[in-house]
Amino acid sequence: MKDEDWIIYPLQGLGHLRFGMNRANIEALSSVYGSITYDSGTVDRVAIANDTLAKFGHFFSDDVRSNIEQNHIPQIATDPRTLLTLSNHSLQVDLFDDTVCGITIYQDHSQVSLDGQNIFTMEQGRALEFLERLNGRPGYYVGQSARFDGLALELFGFSEAGEGPNDPITPGAKLTQDQSPCSIWIGAEPNPLNDPTVRWREHTW
Repeated sequence: MKDEDWIIYPLQGLGHLRFGMNRANIEALSSVYGSITYDSGTVDRVAIANDTLAKFGHFFSDDVRSNIEQNHIPQIATDPRTLLTLSNHSLQVDLFDDTVCGITIYQDHSQVSLDGQNIFTMEQGRALEFLERLNGRPGYYVGQSARFDGLALELFGFSEAGEGPNDPITPGAKLTQDQSPCSIWIGAEPNPLNDPTVRWREHTW
């Protein structure tokens, strides 16, 4: 494993693993990033979504539940995206029409760097200020997640900024956990803000 294998290049990829690559390209890098051990294309995502809605739908308003049933689940049925898990380092790779469009990196990757800094080892406030500076504007926050759309980068697990995982941060919110993010997602472009169950809010620390 070399440091250059774990450099985040916003809107481009991670090390040698770049957006636009296909499954064969991923497999050719298995000595660096691991072999494919899970493929969501082999599971029934609609059935999983319906089961989740049946278990937790009572937490949503009637409008949100209706939106999920009428729009979100039918979209899943025709979604050309696939999620792969790579073995050696527990990386997750998002494919769209069989090409790489997103990568999730987990906290145990101590060599991950962005612009010469390791976000996983930075103090929370400093990390968010650093990302806001690279992003060129404040981030969006909800629950334990933060997103920086200028970088097409998201963090998860760094704080308790909202009352629940899909709740927006509240005015005067503070970072309440002394921990680093548990994962970083990078994409070829930002994730859309159209998930009806998630309420992002722009905020600066």
